[in-house]
Amino acid sequence: MDSKNILEIEQERLELLKKYKLDEESNLEFRSTIKKVSEEEADKLGKKLYNIINKKDYNEQDDTQFDEVVNLVFDGANLEYKTSQKKIFPLLVCCRKGYIKTFILLVRAGANVNQVNDYGTTCCMAAARHNYVRILNLLILLRADINARCSDGDTALFSAKIHNSKEAFQALVQAGSYLGNRNSLNQTIFDVNPSSSLTIDSKFIADKNLSVPSVSFQDTQDLLEEASQKMKQILQKK
Repeated sequence: MDSKNILEIEQERLELLKKYKLDEESNLEFRSTIKKVSEEEADKLGKKLYNIINKKDYNEQDDTQFDEVVNLVFDGANLEYKTSQKKIFPLLVCCRKGYIKTFILLVRAGANVNQVNDYGTTCCMAAARHNYVRILNLLILLRADINARCSDGDTALFSAKIHNSKEAFQALVQAGSYLGNRNSLNQTIFDVNPSSSLTIDSKFIADKNLSVPSVSFQDTQDLLEEASQKMKQILQKK
């Protein structure tokens, strides 16, 4: 099967975003229902939002807990709130712990998918490290920067390779992650974690233009359908 060209891929991406209400127009409508509060109040609510999501016993499948997060978001919480140490922020917690529903809520409300902590860690790196491939696919769908580097020069692809996250590694390669990056130790992804079983098929490299993302969204469609329904329920409550 011939590879899709970049225009076909972008059209598919935009259509999928629109279908599941993740497009710009839908997000703006969603965000228009969020209260406008002072910066001080937003930070106060943002800190509370972070603390809830970061609790060890946080369960987004528990409607009571998730609704508490929803209410904080709609009350105007600062989604970019960062802790005083290490500068961790709510969306990064979601990507580290696999909180998909909370991740989608925050993104719809305006959270920056390219935010970083003080180490330069991105959401893509966190999702790749922990092999949360459905969150990673959503980040790719939302055009998060998969080639961003943290302070030691590693990218999300390095994170996947180092931690042997097979599905995440494959998703990043398929999405066009740059293979020539070198970290601060002058290593490429072929050098780190040499005992890893993760490899890139030479035929894939020969047949694909890796600068053109060619992600399959099939794995995320059920998730997006569920999220779309949940967002409708949230808006109906407001």
